[in-house]
Amino acid sequence: MQDIEILRLKITDYSQNADLYDAINRYHTLLQMSFETNIYKVYETASSQIYRMWQSAIVGTPSSTIIPVEPNLFVLNFICEKCKTTQVIQVNFGQNIPRTTDAIPFPNNNIFKCKNCSMESNLLGLRQQIEAQTGKKIIGGEQL
Repeated sequence: MQDIEILRLKITDYSQNADLYDAINRYHTLLQMSFETNIYKVYETASSQIYRMWQSAIVGTPSSTIIPVEPNLFVLNFICEKCKTTQVIQVNFGQNIPRTTDAIPFPNNNIFKCKNCSMESNLLGLRQQIEAQTGKKIIGGEQL
């Protein structure tokens, strides 16, 4: 604080205001808990909602784009972290849904093996995110 004041920057020392200090520290803790772990959490107040979703920036987590095709079918444009090859994964929410062209079924064991470089990626977090957001269970996958 003294170094900043020497530079003649106008600052507000929030530690001098107990209510503001408490609010900023609780918000900082909430952000750390939400964005610095691989656990999915939802925090809600009467006037706002902060939530964390699966992000490709998490180390070891693959990139993907989710595209709804119909109510019981999504496709993922999945990008392998190792070889950067894009592959299509089909997500079914119902039985007997025909496979779309060039799509690979979402694996039952949540382990996706890249057809190009054979790298295995754990899709459990992605499965949990999709199921939480849609309120439906992914079914009809196969072991890859």
